[in-house]
Amino acid sequence: MPLTLADRLLRLLSEQSESLASAWDVPRTASLPGLSERLGVVRSALHTHLKYLQESGLILTRQAHVIGGGSRKRTVVHPTSEGRRRASSFSEQTIESHGEIIGSAPDRIDLVGRDSMVSKIFERLISGDTLVLTGLAGIGKTSLLREVAHSAITEGHKVRWAQLDMDSDVRGIAHDLFGLNAPENKEAIVGMLGAEDIVIIDGIHELHPRHEHAVLDLILLITERGRTSIACRAPVPDTLRDFPIIKVEGLAPENAAKMLSDEMDPEEALSLAEALGGHPLALALLDSNSEAPVATTAVHDFVQQNVLVSLTNQSHDVLDRVILEPVLLYGNEVEDENGFVDLDERALLRWRSQLFGVETLIATVRITELPSEERVKIHGELAMQWAERSGGRARRIEMHHRIRSNQDNLADLLLPVLEEISIAIPSAGIILVEDALEASGGDERLRFEAARLSIERAEYNEAGAHLEILSKNPMSDILRSRLLRVQGDTSSADTLETVAIEQMDEESRIRFTLSSIVRRIDDWIPGTKYREDANFLLDAVDTFDSSLNPEHPLTAGARIANEMSRFRLYLDLNEVDSAQSVLDRLTIASGTRDPIVRRMRLRLDAHRAQPDDVPMIVARIEAEPDNIERCRLMHSMLDRMLDPPPGLLAGFERSSLLQIPDLTPLGRRLLASRWRLIARTDPSRRIPALREAVHHLQRAECPRAASELIERVHRLI
Repeated sequence: MPLTLADRLLRLLSEQSESLASAWDVPRTASLPGLSERLGVVRSALHTHLKYLQESGLILTRQAHVIGGGSRKRTVVHPTSEGRRRASSFSEQTIESHGEIIGSAPDRIDLVGRDSMVSKIFERLISGDTLVLTGLAGIGKTSLLREVAHSAITEGHKVRWAQLDMDSDVRGIAHDLFGLNAPENKEAIVGMLGAEDIVIIDGIHELHPRHEHAVLDLILLITERGRTSIACRAPVPDTLRDFPIIKVEGLAPENAAKMLSDEMDPEEALSLAEALGGHPLALALLDSNSEAPVATTAVHDFVQQNVLVSLTNQSHDVLDRVILEPVLLYGNEVEDENGFVDLDERALLRWRSQLFGVETLIATVRITELPSEERVKIHGELAMQWAERSGGRARRIEMHHRIRSNQDNLADLLLPVLEEISIAIPSAGIILVEDALEASGGDERLRFEAARLSIERAEYNEAGAHLEILSKNPMSDILRSRLLRVQGDTSSADTLETVAIEQMDEESRIRFTLSSIVRRIDDWIPGTKYREDANFLLDAVDTFDSSLNPEHPLTAGARIANEMSRFRLYLDLNEVDSAQSVLDRLTIASGTRDPIVRRMRLRLDAHRAQPDDVPMIVARIEAEPDNIERCRLMHSMLDRMLDPPPGLLAGFERSSLLQIPDLTPLGRRLLASRWRLIARTDPSRRIPALREAVHHLQRAECPRAASELIERVHRLI
């Protein structure tokens, strides 16, 4: 016998830990809006059952803070001891699951009337099909795919879920599919997917145009292996229209009526379900009016006439502000908490973990009513609000609003905070720069940043388009030389770079010459460097050193950098005595406790290490506080040993879990080294790992090393 709604409610509540009944903060699933969402019914459908369960001594209610729901206390529900005993008696078939779901999948809810569609989609996916789901906002595409994912993991499949939003790009999708240490190269991403993995990509319509083309290219590569389901609102992108398209319609009236209160007259419930076309979200909104709603044949009209008109001015203000935010918010990021709570109680908000936004259907209807001048005004107010908060996320949101409030001097506002934004949300920097560039009418400083970021993101077509327009000067010529280098024209790139550096002021000349020397040292695959190549680079170091003005404030630091370059080159040549001499000179100048001296000594010890020395050297490396230096040292030691002992391999695996920022050439080269070594130590991932290493080497302007790895990939294929 199927469980009643009261039984399902009690069973859901009994999933709580017993300590939650006295906790200060409780999850949203203990609140009334959270319970109605999880059970797939309107709020009013719970009232009678809550009253019955409370009168029977099976639940208790109290006021508590809801996590992510602001500071105001709200009604929450807990099972009593008797309620837990009652729930434990409910018989339900338990199926052992050996599968798992990876990524940002939403919470599962109880679906009504979708069993046959879930089964159909699941069967087609495991048979190798690619499917595109489309339908109205709020029709239940995400919930449907979440139930498909549940069916898959119940039968032992691995599901990888990518949830897209405005800031999603190829890198962000890879992190969803694999975790933070995911590859970024499209072919590597696909190569690391298991043959039996099911991939779900939800929300293509949320993408910013700047990332849409690259993301769709990735999706097409993923679909070549099949077992992929994609959800988006209409219209379906042209590139996906050749796949089978499943249009998700409203629920059948008899199923839709089950979402409504069982106290409602059955004929009335059926009539309302038919009038709203079985639209699940529209049915959920019936609980948001104090007066009986008027049935309508158009969901859009229903939202306007029966939902939006019932809001207070306070709630309207919060609604208008939230729909203009570029990202989902945390509850404590809303200025007016009362208005926020009211919207939540009315089921007008969609939640993803502790983040929320306005339900897409509501936002779509409301945005059509909001005059453009009012939008500009609200954007300006929100920009001022976010300007008072700290952090890269706040700067990202603030800059979004400044751009859309038609503010002047966008380059002066955006460029000083661009690095902070890019560290917090790597994909957002280029979005903001491109949007600001368009809004400013083509500011040269913004175009330079657009070209620079595009090169660093390996988006070379976009970089080239900007560089064609950008005026010529030494700095823009450096970007042109970088683009030539990643495109394989090393000779032209070096010539253009040399001319550009000669035209710079002294400070820029020092910085870019040092960068050029380090890049050329890094542009090789570890092994014995050819004497001719090493001598050429040593001569370049000596020439640069002799050109330095002793009076310039950067000269002392540049000479230390030169000594470090000599040290690296001597180790590459296995000239340990010469490397020791460099270290001795720096020790005399800086002292034994200098961090640079300490790291160079550790690198020299690692270079000399014999197998018996490995445990001690690995321990010293892992005590290094700087993650980048720790990884560099571990990579260097592993490259030296043809048959690395287990302790070194374990140390490398641990270092591979450390986050390496790729905003600098050093970070990109270090990532390339990591993936090259993963290819060496993990044969099952050899080809995709080498492809990922090539990707980072190209981004780091190391064409010689990239070409060598490309040859390895071709030999393996």
